[in-house]
Amino acid sequence: MRNIRVPFRLKQKLLRTAVLTLSLALLLGGCGPLITAPDSRDIPIEKKEKKLDENGWRTILEAVRVSKSITNFSVQADLRTREQNKYHESRVFGHVVLPDKIVMSQSVDGRSYYVYQDENITYYRKEDVWRPVERIRLPDTWGSLERLSNAQLSKVYRQKDISMLTPNDTEVYEFEADAVAVAGLPAPQGKSIPSRYTIYIDKKDRFIRQIDIVSTSAVDDVGTLFSEAAIKFFDIGTTKVEMPAALEKHLKEQKR
Repeated sequence: MRNIRVPFRLKQKLLRTAVLTLSLALLLGGCGPLITAPDSRDIPIEKKEKKLDENGWRTILEAVRVSKSITNFSVQADLRTREQNKYHESRVFGHVVLPDKIVMSQSVDGRSYYVYQDENITYYRKEDVWRPVERIRLPDTWGSLERLSNAQLSKVYRQKDISMLTPNDTEVYEFEADAVAVAGLPAPQGKSIPSRYTIYIDKKDRFIRQIDIVSTSAVDDVGTLFSEAAIKFFDIGTTKVEMPAALEKHLKEQKR
């Protein structure tokens, strides 16, 4: 059981300000293992056409500023981890209306979870059982990238534009940074986790469409942990948070 849960809990913490998976992670609880020194050479090198962009970081921060003004959106996050010969997958899909409304499902190694919160209630579902829980404070999705503006970043590269909704509608930027610093976490024993970030920016409206994160780290009692995460934002400005029919039925039955 420990080998199944440790990698997932660790990565939840590393990405908590970049992906809204934390909303459910807070309910699952638990502490991750200690992190030891990783080797950045273990990060897979993708052979993509790219060039150094001196204005790349400025462009990313401007996209962060635009994205912070968005109050409702949908999100899908896929996380894959590998340690030794074990593979784990997690997927989050849901809708968010800031500052505190959320409806989100999560699948972790085949097990499903659900969370719903509006102005008045917060409920969590596990194994088809709905339970009231404490209010969830949604993380600052963009604050982690803003925090890097005062750091000494490695070079920012621009890849070829790609097509997501219409031809060549998305700019793609890439840089390397310490995942612990990005997440705003205390560095265990002064160690870091070098990671590669790929940022996808809508060419017209300038908000962030997607964030990819690839990292490799050494974890006590586990070994080398390789992780890939892809966080996609969509339905910008049109998303609504509605109570699931199953929860609505549950609440009606409680009142009887």
